[in-house]
Amino acid sequence: MVNCKNCGAPLSLNDLKCPYCGTENAEAIEHIKKLKALEKGYNKARKEVSEEVQKSKKGYGPLIVLVILLLANLFLLPFHGASYEIADAINARDYSVEDMVARLDELLEKGEYTEFHEFVDRYEFRYSDISDYYKLFSMVNYYVNIHEYMTDYFYNSEYYTDPLVKACENIKDFDDDYERTMKWIDVDKIKNHAEKLHDEYVLYLKTFLNFNDEDIESIRNLSKSELVVLAAKRLNNEE
Repeated sequence: MVNCKNCGAPLSLNDLKCPYCGTENAEAIEHIKKLKALEKGYNKARKEVSEEVQKSKKGYGPLIVLVILLLANLFLLPFHGASYEIADAINARDYSVEDMVARLDELLEKGEYTEFHEFVDRYEFRYSDISDYYKLFSMVNYYVNIHEYMTDYFYNSEYYTDPLVKACENIKDFDDDYERTMKWIDVDKIKNHAEKLHDEYVLYLKTFLNFNDEDIESIRNLSKSELVVLAAKRLNNEE
């Protein structure tokens, strides 16, 4: 995640522009350039494999294939898995905009937020096609992080409290982002998705952190350190 240089909103490498103020995301643009260069190199290596196999008449075809594929893998290795992103991006081209929107709506309606996050993150959709859904992406990201950090905390709380600190940081960020997002959203369907996600977030805080309505209402007025103290008290059933 990076932050918008103009308004400070959280962005991912899929955000070519800030969903709030429209400022270009230089990091995302550079990321896509690297992926395109990688795709070009991969396609070139694949073409060379095909050509060498056709030229081979002495039984060296399998060996040539193996050598060139090894070289291609060495080329791909520095990108740490970016080749998978390219494969996903290629697959994403098979989606129509209507298909993408229908899939995103389906995941949000079912409350499958981790899957929604992965779907948007893995496929390089054009910002203009699903711009309203990108406004939900950072909220979902914070919500998924809260789950992950609190799960880690419950399993490891005897040893360290860092997961609780990180969970509270994401709680603060979610709360701030929800308020900001609702001001920018003007599509009823997207607003309903955001409100449903917020309801799930509130339910999670009440169920797993023992927060009450007053606690949740006070989040926006607390610093992150104050929120950590409050969460620790509620988890320990202290007043």
